[in-house]
Amino acid sequence: TNYPTKLCTDDLMGVTLEHVLIGTGYNTKLVQPKDVPRSWEDLLNPRWKGKKIGVESRFKLFIYNTPNWGQERTVKYLNRLKEQDPVFSKGASSSNTLLGVGEFAIGVGVYLHGVLRDQAKGVTIDWAPISPIIDKLSPFIVVREAPHPNAAKLFLRWLMSPEGQHLVDKVRGKGNPLPGSKTVQSGVIERLGIDVFTCTAWEVESIKGIEELYAEA
Repeated sequence: TNYPTKLCTDDLMGVTLEHVLIGTGYNTKLVQPKDVPRSWEDLLNPRWKGKKIGVESRFKLFIYNTPNWGQERTVKYLNRLKEQDPVFSKGASSSNTLLGVGEFAIGVGVYLHGVLRDQAKGVTIDWAPISPIIDKLSPFIVVREAPHPNAAKLFLRWLMSPEGQHLVDKVRGKGNPLPGSKTVQSGVIERLGIDVFTCTAWEVESIKGIEELYAEA
């Protein structure tokens, strides 16, 4: 197939079919269009000091961005972000909810598909054009002792097709984010000009103490 290799494991035995994109959202009632943050540096502007920024406390955005920034740069940034006196919330769904009701103006570490889902329900939130947005890759595989491996392979092949990807986008809201995919998520990324950084889950989840390191920072 013509499926992008960057969305597969190195050995091409696993493929990512759903995309959880992690980044930054904002409350459109609390953030004026001219003030929407467009870079990581913008989040350090004094106007956002004093519990105006909510940070998802599992730090998944920063953890999965580690191969891109490195631990040292990430810790330095988090130390600066701490000076903004942010609010901490646990869980993407609860963070989206708190952002929507105005508990804070900007939500760092929220999921794009969640923001779009709530936005469609009339919640006054939108996505900030801060790059990169993180695509946490959790590939699908055919297990070694599958009772019907060929049927499983056929199903995965279909899910990799444009028709299958359209269904993933329609039902799950976690469609392919790459340009030209014609999914809801890719449309937002193309419109805002956001860069996507892909990272496999196991690449960073095995780093001992990384969540504690970032939490301390």
